[in-house]
Amino acid sequence: MVILKQGSDEEDKVKDLQELLEYQEFYSGNIDGIYGPKTEESVLEFQDYYSLTQDGLVGPKTAGVLTLNLNFHKNLWLDSEDDYYTTETEKQTVALHHISGWTTTRKEIANNNFFHGWDTDGRHVATHFSIDYFGRIYQHYPLKYWAHHLGIDNYNTNLRLAKNSFGIELANEGKIRKDGHGNWKFWAGTIHRDVDPVRKRWRGGKYWANYNEAQYEALEKLLLYLNIAFDIELEETDTHLEMDDNVIRPGFKGIFSHSNVRSDKYDLSPAFKWDNFFENLKDEQAEFATFLGE
Repeated sequence: MVILKQGSDEEDKVKDLQELLEYQEFYSGNIDGIYGPKTEESVLEFQDYYSLTQDGLVGPKTAGVLTLNLNFHKNLWLDSEDDYYTTETEKQTVALHHISGWTTTRKEIANNNFFHGWDTDGRHVATHFSIDYFGRIYQHYPLKYWAHHLGIDNYNTNLRLAKNSFGIELANEGKIRKDGHGNWKFWAGTIHRDVDPVRKRWRGGKYWANYNEAQYEALEKLLLYLNIAFDIELEETDTHLEMDDNVIRPGFKGIFSHSNVRSDKYDLSPAFKWDNFFENLKDEQAEFATFLGE
């Protein structure tokens, strides 16, 4: 693809770039097709926001991330170094989790008590991202750093995996049950949303709260971003619900879930539609590869 930079004479492509930057609120100048200082400043701001190399050049990575229209929210940001480690690590994998602390409210803006637990406990426990029930993506701390998200004192293997992985939390109640009044319950109380439970006996549970389409779409975008920006391989594990020896071996690259490395965990649960999700993800990845190759 053509790399755009200050002084580029690709007027139509620069206009497309300016429109994308404007739509995502990084650019407020004229849509004139001129890659001048104002457009470059906007590109540099965009690259900084999405942890890309800040060089002012719009090549495959910057163009790809722009096209995703991600809109990371950073209003739940961990400010203290007590909440994550400031050692820079190279990430090779993605660990998928779910967390129920965001789903205990009737309000449109869901309760984020899980975040305040991270922000106050000083144990360096957090994931890089979370996705709420409405499909909003939140980044919680700089992507070059790491925190515990697979167990604080749970074996050297999980420590290594935590250092070398991006962690993503999906809002979900996990294991659920129905009470005598027909209400679905989870460990923290009544579920205040429409739930379409999946029935499967697994790790002591029988019914599992569904993940919704907004979350699947947001997760797909987020994984494509990590693939484009950090070359994370979009490969799934051999097994989705059980311990997987391949994941814990050094050199594993791809996407795994918490339940692949901890037999006492329920995330991601049997409600996650692994096969459909990865089929769609691979299709989108192929389309992006074609687009970025033009």
